[in-house]
Amino acid sequence: MIRIALMISILFKSIIAFSQHEESVDSLNYYIKKKDKSKIIEYYEKLIKSNPRATGYILYKGAYLYNFGMYKEAIVEFSKAIEINPNLIDAYVRRANTYMALLEYDSSIIDFTRAVGKHTYQDSIIYKYRAVANFYIGNYQSVITDCDSALWYNAFDKEIYSVRASAKMKIKDFKGALADFNSAIQIDKDYLIAIQNRIFLYIENGNINIANIEIDDYIKTRPKDLSSNFFLGHAYFNLKNYEKAIKYLDACKGKLNTLEFHKIRGLTNYYLVNDYEAIKDLEITLKFNLTNSDKAMMYYAIGVCKNNIQPQSGCTDLIKSLNTGVKIAKQEYDNECK
Repeated sequence: MIRIALMISILFKSIIAFSQHEESVDSLNYYIKKKDKSKIIEYYEKLIKSNPRATGYILYKGAYLYNFGMYKEAIVEFSKAIEINPNLIDAYVRRANTYMALLEYDSSIIDFTRAVGKHTYQDSIIYKYRAVANFYIGNYQSVITDCDSALWYNAFDKEIYSVRASAKMKIKDFKGALADFNSAIQIDKDYLIAIQNRIFLYIENGNINIANIEIDDYIKTRPKDLSSNFFLGHAYFNLKNYEKAIKYLDACKGKLNTLEFHKIRGLTNYYLVNDYEAIKDLEITLKFNLTNSDKAMMYYAIGVCKNNIQPQSGCTDLIKSLNTGVKIAKQEYDNECK
């Protein structure tokens, strides 16, 4: 009799626990539809608390946090899942992608490497994104190797060809890079990243005539597009065709506020001896987090422009440039400021 009562009690408790679980799942789904972030997290935590060794809801919570840009919090959840089950490949892959979002590429590569070779369906993703992580830390040969593996799984992924092409550009394999950019564009004729990088490849390889033809074709279909106008301004700047560069850069004036825009437009006006305009953009670049070499170049160009407008008014800027080791600044300072 006691045994039967005990069994009934256990069964009753199980039914209650199951009912509470189902209620939490229903509530979670309700708040997901309502997009109530705090309640969603609350019910994920309830479900995890009710079965702390089950990794499914931990991964779901981590993925949810990732989608909301809460990357550090997501890493905590994926790490919890790995602690429970060190063989949980999905957790490594998700954590690796999250490290990439935080620009922590070394950590990303470590997790991708732990996960690779376990499941075929994940390897196709791992090789692709590990290639991207390797690109950002300058492991260009590893990029090519990973892209080769990724293409074995998906021979029609334009992004893989583009990443491999960019790595080949870095190691001066221009022929190989061109072949990969061509493959990416063949898959998607409007793939802008590959189209833009192919133009820069032509410029870097000295194929100026081809670059100019491609630039003309590029702008015909997007004459008012902001990013396209900046790209063309940048391309003509690299071609040292400053008159054409400024035309496209001026189309972005007042609409773009990035370091690269102000730097390119400032230097374009510097080379065109449009001193007032050059100073405006170059001084804005100093508000960004510049490398020492870039900062020195900005101060040098500002100093030259100021001296063009009024003799010796740019000497302080030339001294700042000189203090960071720009040798040409000493010659300019000696000629204009002593």
